[in-house]
Amino acid sequence: EEALVPNTVEGSELEISFNPDYMKDALHSFGQSTIKVSFTSALRPFTLVPTEDDENFIQLITPVRTF
Repeated sequence: EEALVPNTVEGSELEISFNPDYMKDALHSFGQSTIKVSFTSALRPFTLVPTEDDENFIQLITPVRTF
């Protein structure tokens, strides 16, 4: 189990479902970078971008629909 501690949180509360293995793999690929996670809505993909290389790398994770 890994814990993520956000530096800042902006915007409204959001409930989203996605495969956690995709996020875990993406975070491991960034190494020790600070990551910006950006959401638009519960049914839209969200992005992970390393703040040190924000022009050259982006990871897109697609949510899954739950009822």
